[in-house]
Formats: sequence, C-alpha cells, structure tokens
Amino acid sequence: MSKYLLIILVWIALYAVPLFLHPMHKPDEARYAEIAREMAASNDWLIMKINGMPYPEKPPMFTWLTAAGFKLFGPKIWVGRMVSALSMLLLSLALFATTKKLIGSAAALISSIVALSQLASAGIGQLCIIDPIFAFFIGLTVLFSVRVILGKSKKYYWFFGIAASLSLAGAMLSKGPAGLILAGGIVSLWAIITGNFKKLLLFIINPIFWIVTFIFIYIYYHFAEKQLPGISNYFFIHENILRYFTKVHKRGQPLWFFIPVFLGGALPWTIVMPFVIHFYYKYKAAWLKDKVWLWLAIIWMILPVAFFSLSDSKLPTYILLSFFGVGLFVGLWLHRISTDEYKNEYNKITKFIRVLYTILCYGLAVAALIFGVIFMLNIQLAKHLAPEPSISIWCMIAAFISIILATLIYLYNWKSLTKLLIISNIIIIVATGLIIRVTNLQAGQLKLIAKLKKMVKPNVIVVQYSVLDSAIPFTLQRNISSALVSGDMRYTTVKSRLNTKLTDMFDYYFRGNPNNISPTNWPCPKNVWYDQKDFLKLFTSDKPVLVYTKTRYLAWLKNIKVYSLANDQKYSIIANEAYFKKYK
Repeated sequence: MSKYLLIILVWIALYAVPLFLHPMHKPDEARYAEIAREMAASNDWLIMKINGMPYPEKPPMFTWLTAAGFKLFGPKIWVGRMVSALSMLLLSLALFATTKKLIGSAAALISSIVALSQLASAGIGQLCIIDPIFAFFIGLTVLFSVRVILGKSKKYYWFFGIAASLSLAGAMLSKGPAGLILAGGIVSLWAIITGNFKKLLLFIINPIFWIVTFIFIYIYYHFAEKQLPGISNYFFIHENILRYFTKVHKRGQPLWFFIPVFLGGALPWTIVMPFVIHFYYKYKAAWLKDKVWLWLAIIWMILPVAFFSLSDSKLPTYILLSFFGVGLFVGLWLHRISTDEYKNEYNKITKFIRVLYTILCYGLAVAALIFGVIFMLNIQLAKHLAPEPSISIWCMIAAFISIILATLIYLYNWKSLTKLLIISNIIIIVATGLIIRVTNLQAGQLKLIAKLKKMVKPNVIVVQYSVLDSAIPFTLQRNISSALVSGDMRYTTVKSRLNTKLTDMFDYYFRGNPNNISPTNWPCPKNVWYDQKDFLKLFTSDKPVLVYTKTRYLAWLKNIKVYSLANDQKYSIIANEAYFKKYK
C-alpha cells in the first residue's frame, strides 16, 4: 500500500468522517463560519465582517479559504471544518514528503501518522477555526527552511527558500506576527544547536526571501487600509501587542496552563513519551544518530508551549503546532528501537506496553459504560449540560470498541510495537471521539436557534438581545440586529479601537487605564445595533420582531407586551405584538 495512501486513510478515519458527526461549537466555530458566509454573500474579499460590522481581529487567510468553499458547496459548517482538516492532512503529507529522504521513509511515515493520531490534533484539526491553517503554514515554513539549510545545491536553496517565504506569508496572513516568531524561533534555535548557524545566516540575509514574504502582507493591508482606515494599526497593536502583553481579552491563565493541555492533548502518545526519553538517555549511540532531528522535534514541541505560556491571552488551541513535534519525536524513536541493534529493549517495552494498553482500554470501556448509564438516566452532570439524545448509545458503542481492543491487545501476539501503538491509538481516538463530539454543551441552544429559523419570515426583524451568538445569523443565513450586546462586538464606546496608539497601550499596560482600548464604533449598517431605548421603540412598533435572549433578561421587558414562543433551560424566543398578530 502506498505510504501516502496510508496517511490519507488515517486522516479519513480521524478527521474527514468525524467532522460530519457533531453539531456546531460556539462561539469560535459559529463566529468564523459566519464571517466567511458574509464574505461569500457580499463578495467583499477585502474586509471581513460579522453581522455587517467590520471584523479586523484576524488576517483573512482562513476566511478566504472558507468563503471560497462556501461559494462552491454552500454555507455549511462542514465546509469550514474541511478547510481545517485538509490543513492537517497536507501538513502530515508534507512532513512525510520532506523528511523521507533525510530520516528514511519508515520514520517519516510513522511521524506523520503519530502527528495525526493525537487527541488535540484530531480534535482541534477538524474545527472551523484558524489554528489548524496557522499550524499548517508554520509547519511548512519550518520544513522548507530545514531543507534549505541542509540542501547541498543552489536548486534546493532557491526552490525551498521561496517555498518557505510563501509559507511564512501564509502563516502571517492567518494569524499575524506570531507566525514569524514561531517559525523563525524553531528554525533558528535548531540551526544554532545543530551547528548550522552559517547556513541559517545565508538563508535569512537573502532579501529576496523577505520581499516574497512581506509583499503579500503589504498588498493586503495597503488596500484594506484604504477601505477601512486604521485596520492595520488596530490589528498589529491591539490584537498582537496588547493581546500578548496585557489581559485586554480577558483570557489570562496561570503560567503552567499549557503543560496539562500539552500532556492531555498528546494522548494517547503521552503514555509512551517516558519510554522515548528513557531510551535516548540510556542509549547514547541512538541519540547521536538521531540528534539533528530529535532537536528539531524537541524545539518544535516546546517552543509554541513556551511562547504562549508567557502570553496574557491563552486558549488550548494555540499550541496545536506542538503536536506535530510530538509526531516527529515519537516517530524517530519507534523507527530506531525497531532496529535489530535494540531488539532486547524492543521486546521488553512491547510486553510492558501490551499490559499497559490492555488496562487503559478496559478502563476506557468502564468509563464509557458509566457515562452511558448516567446519560441514559438523564442525570445532569453540569448546569445547562444538554448533550445529544444519542449520547448514551455512542457511549455504549465506545465501550464495546474499547473492550474488543483491550482483548485484541492482550491475546494477539504483536510482533510489531509500531503497529500495536498506531492501531491501538487510532481506535482509542475514534472511541473517545464518539463521546466527546456529541457531548456538546450548546446542543440545546442550537436546537432552539433551529426553531427560530422556522419562525422567521422575509420581512421580520430578528434581534439578539444582550446576547452575542454568531450561530444565529449563520443558521438563518442572514444578518440580524443586536441590542445591548457586550463583549468584542459592543457598539457604543468612548473611542474607536481603530485609532489605538502606542500611548494608549502604555496607558493600559502601565497605568491600568482601559478607556482607550475599549470596543469600537466602527461603521456598520443602520438599524443593526440598538441601545435599550431604541430597542423598546422598535419592539413596540408595528414592525414584526423576533427576539432571541437569555430567559433571565425578560425581566428587563416586564413593562411591555411580550409573547413567548419557545425556550430551553437558558434561552428564550419572544415576539412583539405585531409579529404575533400577523403570523400566529
């Protein structure tokens, strides 16, 4: 079987099929899907918008690709997810293709499969968010740069140098300067540690490569600035400097936050990482043979974790890039320990891992059965938990798969540690994914929004009242109005964020003055954003109005006539008198 085909089959099992099996996740999937929908609908490929309002928080690469997919296949959530999933596939194929001649096709193949078959990469890599495409472009930049540094001809130097420059431009157009810091940091540290500093210097001092990278970034922001003055100032200062050095986005976490995220995200391969470390510590000859690539894997794993750990804005998805370093790290070990030179160590570890994985799979089966019974009995584990009704069935299926796998691991005479680990870990990811993917805390809300869609008529005004939910316009396939919306999309402010200056950053960071970086008053369509007074005026008019809001906010409307149409545990759909008389 072709090695490329094998990688694709693993990707189909862990990415392509599961991305159809779970409802939309909020807020991120809904937000980025809605931005792409509006781009495709408006044919404005320059300025991203959400609900008609400019959204310059991120560069446009992911939105461009997703909007193009919406043009071809329609605005469906699986299209945005497929962009992310294909990013993971292409990076794994690139990892194999660019390293097979340098570390051997066997090690390259194992590394690519391990990179795909981790809990975080398989989970995050099929979501409609920016991080997978960002990791893809950074990964390409690293791989192409390594080929430039290790290349022995001018052909390699120019071909892979231009490829690395274009990939770096893609990374920066996906998420900004962090792409340059991460890709540059990984390559530079690796080159210095492995004695390739002179080759690195010859690479990075070439002005043509930098021109190729920054010409695309300049072109985009040059034209975007003409359409929305201040966009580049806002993005580079507010969304990069302030996001990293201050808590302006209110995503602060402890310094150690990403350590458990990394260890949990690398599962099930986290289990074998102590064996990898012990092996290379014990066998110095193996370390010397693999050290050039081991250093790349180690830096690739650690640098993203270290970089984002120092940031005052932290989300688990930020370190997706690290898990491809894990793939290379474990792949090199599995290839090296499989050689005849380490046969005794290989046999000993194989026996131990068989027992360990048998216990692990039986434990997973017991956990799945317990959760299946809990969901079957409708026992609420957390406030507002509203999983899919089929969750108990999926739990039972996962338990059955885990029992079969545990029995197979224990009874079958595994002669290949690599096959044992890869097959077992892929099945474990599938089994856990069956449960995790349908345990969506917002499933109930999505059903309520689906009811709202059936109530909406062409001339009805839809308002989200003190709620910011991008799943609503995406589901309705139209922009909606907002009233008393707080958070990033709040309309009223004392000063536009587009005019944020370095002095404002100084005020915030050193003096604790947040006024100058408050949410924005960017231009948006009239009658889209309302304060309380204007909303009440609209709701009591003769125009039919539907409102989606939290049930507890209905107390703010007690002095006007309200018709309740639907609700769940937390949210309600209400209508004004004009709507009720006309459509009910």
